[in-house]
Amino acid sequence: MLAFLIAFFNQLSGINAIIYHALRIFELTGTGASAALLATLGIALLNMVFTL
Repeated sequence: MLAFLIAFFNQLSGINAIIYHALRIFELTGTGASAALLATLGIALLNMVFTL
């Protein structure tokens, strides 16, 4: 049940779309390519930590 609720909330929050498009979003804000990549990795790591 817990696994189902985590997966449900993950889809409901839309975090997958944010992670998928984060690199492009950060690049559009004027952030350099390496900074955008680091920010995207940070978001993905935080998502993993809070999911665990």
